[in-house]
Amino acid sequence: MATILFDPKYTDVLKALVREYFYARWKVLACAGLCMIVSSGCLVTSTKLIQPMVDDILISKNAAQLLPISFAFFCIFMLKGLCDYAESVLLACFGQRVLTDLQVRCFQHIICTDIQFFNGISTGELISRLTSDVSRLQDMVTSAFVRISKDAITVIGLVGVAFYTDPELACVTLIVLPMTLWPGRIIGRHVRKIAGQTQSEMGRWASFLSQCFQGIRIIKAYSMEDIETKRAACITQRVYNLTTRSARMRSIVHPLMELAGGMATCLIISIGGWLVIQNVRTTGALFSFLGALVASYRPLKSLLNLNATMQEGLAAAQRLYAILATRPRVIDRVGAKDLVTSKGRVIFESVRFSYREGTEALSDVSFVVEPGRKVALVGASGAGKSTLLSLLLRFYDPAHGRILIDGQDIAHVTQASLRRALSLVSQDISLFDDTVRANIAYGSPQASFETIQKAAKASAAHEFIQELPQGYDTPIGENGVTLSGGQRQRLSIARAMLKNAPILLLDEATSALDGASEQKVQQAINYLTKGRTTLMIAHRLSTILDADEIFVLDRGTLVERGKHEDLLTRRGMYAHLYTSQAFQGA
Repeated sequence: MATILFDPKYTDVLKALVREYFYARWKVLACAGLCMIVSSGCLVTSTKLIQPMVDDILISKNAAQLLPISFAFFCIFMLKGLCDYAESVLLACFGQRVLTDLQVRCFQHIICTDIQFFNGISTGELISRLTSDVSRLQDMVTSAFVRISKDAITVIGLVGVAFYTDPELACVTLIVLPMTLWPGRIIGRHVRKIAGQTQSEMGRWASFLSQCFQGIRIIKAYSMEDIETKRAACITQRVYNLTTRSARMRSIVHPLMELAGGMATCLIISIGGWLVIQNVRTTGALFSFLGALVASYRPLKSLLNLNATMQEGLAAAQRLYAILATRPRVIDRVGAKDLVTSKGRVIFESVRFSYREGTEALSDVSFVVEPGRKVALVGASGAGKSTLLSLLLRFYDPAHGRILIDGQDIAHVTQASLRRALSLVSQDISLFDDTVRANIAYGSPQASFETIQKAAKASAAHEFIQELPQGYDTPIGENGVTLSGGQRQRLSIARAMLKNAPILLLDEATSALDGASEQKVQQAINYLTKGRTTLMIAHRLSTILDADEIFVLDRGTLVERGKHEDLLTRRGMYAHLYTSQAFQGA
């Protein structure tokens, strides 16, 4: 049986599960195991009592022993029921605890890894692994892995009764066992393969749903409902095909067991009946043997059915542990100290960086941002502007060169202290399905209501917040869906103000706003940048005319730098970009 259930390929996964979850809760499992042993013992005892009941009471017509043996059967089955109840409750709690711990562990690992990890895997795939895969693993732990012990104990006990009662008939019965074991191993291998494919398709399905629901406005605006429905039908059809294939493979176990059980029963009745007729065996011995055989049929069948569940669970466990095995590329170095910010001076020294080998996103970029000054990063799409901010936030590490804040190489300080010194306001506004108050205080959970209000007033958000149904306690929906673009941006600015970091990063914070909203947001940004070292990416060059210095990037290279008026007189790339925008505006 071990060769069916435990493929050597999954030895490491099984060892990890036992080490990390089974050892830690051995007391619960020991209690459940004791209940299993007692329950199995009750079943074995009941089959053994059949022989004296038939031979010594029914055939001998001994009425005096009828009530005691009936009461014995009652006590045995009542004890078995209590043990089964306790075992089920203990295993349900154990399985749910494994599921909860593993989900939190995987989530913590994923959320703490670096940005590069998320670039290589879809959101739907991650959701599938944290839900569907963990659920399958829970099924394996509770419905399969642990129940194997009970069913194996029961089968061993009943086989012992069979051999004790009639060794010859027991050997005859064992002849049919290979008929189920060998096909079971083949079935398990196919089920495992199908389970992996099914989980991949479920990941695609979750990703598809996420994209559609987030892009519902575009779908409706372009009348793509029918096309997206067809895509949904294609994905769900693939899931259906894989699921039904798995069901067909799993269901083969049933006719195999029925065939084996029928053959075993036929042999026992034929041979055992002939022996009883010849007075070589007693009627009670034959009935006791048949009772043990019939009783072992259910746990043996359960073991073979559990094989498929085990294979699916092991495939899910392997996928989960593959995530846990990933290691972030951006990590705190040994002995890293907290960043100490005094002025907020930022220096890029000969920085090179590539997202893909052979293509440089930044090439030998060097510049200095003096404390309290506002610099703008401009250039065509793909010039490397956002990459500079990502490197400063240490979402990635440069391939060459270094970045310093107040003379400290950010690669040598802790990421947490680095990011405490930085505030980011992006064009991609991230708000959470929570209240206005919670979204402003995100990153500053200890902030008082007065400081939250102060940040909202400074960002020109207080007025519209007061008009909301519950004010600061109004839920704003997923990603602030109930608010306008300008309102969402002002909340993100309020969040940055509340954080009060010395260095501010603005990533095209007004690019998607209309004129009226942009004016209000720009006023809030001007207030926010006072006294802070600011790096801002600008799409509309009209918003950076007051920048202390402008850096112009082209294909990852810093090609121009200076103030607005100086750059215009040089008639270079900046002048071309500004003239083009002015012409378009006209």
